[in-house]
Amino acid sequence: MKTTKKIKIGIGAVLIIILFLFFHYNLPRTAVVQISGTDIKRMDKAVDVITRCRGRENPWFS
Repeated sequence: MKTTKKIKIGIGAVLIIILFLFFHYNLPRTAVVQISGTDIKRMDKAVDVITRCRGRENPWFS
C-alpha cells in the first residue's frame, strides 16, 4: 500500500472512533423512574356537582 492510502485509512479510523466516543458520551442512558402523583378525582355526573353545591353559590352554573 502506498503511504497516502495508509494515512487516509488512519484518519478515517480516528474520525470514526471520535464520532463513536462523542455519541457514547452524549446520548442518554436508560433511567428507571417511578411516576407518582397522577391520581385524579373522578366526577362522572354533573348531577353530583349540582347536588353538592345546593344551598351555596354554584360557580359553574351561575
